[in-house]
Amino acid sequence: MIDLYMADLGLMTSDDLDRHHNLLTLQEQAAAEQFLNDSARCQFIVGRGLLRWQASQRCGVEPRDIRLYRSELGKPYVRLDSCDAACLFNISHCPTMVVMAINDCAPVGVDVEALGRPLNIDSLTSLVMTSRERRNYYLLEDHMRSRAFFRTWTLKEAYTKALGVGMSLDFRKLECHFGEAMESFILHLPRELSREATLVKAWQFFLSDRDVVSLAALAPEYASMSVRVHRVCPGHRTEVISVTCCEGVGRYPTCANAAYEAPISFHAAY
Repeated sequence: MIDLYMADLGLMTSDDLDRHHNLLTLQEQAAAEQFLNDSARCQFIVGRGLLRWQASQRCGVEPRDIRLYRSELGKPYVRLDSCDAACLFNISHCPTMVVMAINDCAPVGVDVEALGRPLNIDSLTSLVMTSRERRNYYLLEDHMRSRAFFRTWTLKEAYTKALGVGMSLDFRKLECHFGEAMESFILHLPRELSREATLVKAWQFFLSDRDVVSLAALAPEYASMSVRVHRVCPGHRTEVISVTCCEGVGRYPTCANAAYEAPISFHAAY
C-alpha cells in the first residue's frame, strides 16, 4: 500500500504552519529562514514537516529523530539505525499544493503541478516533449494545451523519480501515448533502459481543475499495488479520501471519492 498525502496550502492556517515548523530539526528550521520567498518557505516547511510527521508514526520515534539518508543516486529515504525498517518516500510541491508518497517497500516518485501556473508552456515543449508529442500538442485547442502539457511533464517527472534517476534521463526519450478517452496512457521507453524500468506502475489524480498529481512506483512484475489518498486537513490531522486499486499493469483503477477524477492506469513498454 502506498500512502499519498495531499496538503492544500491555501487551507493552511498560521497554526498549521507552526505545527509543521516545530517538527523540523534545528538545521531544517535554519534552512527555512534562508528562503526569501514566502511561498517557497511554506512549501519547504510543509513538505519536511509532513515527512517527519508521517514517518515518525510509521517508525515509532519522535519526528525530529527521523534521520534522512541518500541512495547512491542521491535520492533521500528514511531508515532506522535500530533495525532494517525503511520508509521510501518522495515529495513534490507547487505554489498551491504539497504532495508526499510514502510506503515501506517500493521506490516511489510523485510530481504535482498547478494547471494554471503562469509559464510560457510553448517554450518548454522542446525540453519536455518528443517531436510526436509536440505535434499532438499543437493540434489541440488552446484551452486544452496546458492540461496536456502538465499531464505529460508530471508523468515523466514521477517516473524518473521512482527509478531514482531524476533529470539525468532525457525526457525527450520518453513518449506518452494517451487513450482516446484520456482514461489510460502508455509510456514508451528507450531501449537503453534496463528491464527494471518497465516494472513501474503509475496513476494520475486531478484535484478539480486546478492541480494534476502523477504518482509512480517501482514494483515487482505482476505485483498488485494500491494507493490510499489522504487529505491533510486544518488542525494537523489527515483523512482518507479515496483508495485506488491497481491489480497488475494495465488494469483500470477505481476511485472512491467524487472530489477527484478517476485516476488513470499506466503501462510501460519499449
